Amino acid sequence: MYKKSKSFEKPSPLTLRPGKITNFKGQVRDTKRVSLFIEGEFAFGLYTDLIAQFALEKGQFLTVERQRELMDADNLIKAKFSALEYLASRARTEKEVRDRLQGKGFEAHIAEAVVERFLELGYLNDENFAKQYASGRVRNKGHGPRRIQQELRRKGVASEYIQQAIECTAEEVSPYDVALPIAEKRWARLAKEPNPMKRRKKLQDFLIRRGYTFDTIRQIVETLRNQD
Repeated sequence: MYKKSKSFEKPSPLTLRPGKITNFKGQVRDTKRVSLFIEGEFAFGLYTDLIAQFALEKGQFLTVERQRELMDADNLIKAKFSALEYLASRARTEKEVRDRLQGKGFEAHIAEAVVERFLELGYLNDENFAKQYASGRVRNKGHGPRRIQQELRRKGVASEYIQQAIECTAEEVSPYDVALPIAEKRWARLAKEPNPMKRRKKLQDFLIRRGYTFDTIRQIVETLRNQD
């Protein structure tokens, strides 16, 4: 099971200088990481796996370019762990993960690399996310298609996936059937409004905020008027 790491510190720029590796020292707070020393001075931290991956050893000369490559590889691992932690609570969109990582200080190319890898692994899937999100918002919140569309757009979901999600949800349960019981409760609360036009206007505004189309709202209002 994935465990939360303590190594998600925000990446910070370092002044790098070429030189020889003089020591590796295990970090106390995270046994999976080591501190790398160049010419006797601390340079930066690395995950231990990277020592073998890059065949690092004492006495090896590292150019500034090579050091940046090592730091990129290290930040990529950090970013993956950070993204996994972010996904642990609920599903996210590609945009949400990118924004989260860049907000944590990771460079855009690192965030993009994580997103691409997670897409390959199936950890991210905007098409499935949109369908699940739309279904949940309809069944649990009683939201209409327009509101769901706006919310998914803000999350960076492609228009084609949004449309598919809304159509799939409408096939499960029509917007009219979802909106009617919600509107009936609001209609009852508005019973004290003496002006019929104002009462209808307040109901219409309420359903607009919920994200229903004007056609659905018209049908709902007509139904409730006939019930009175």
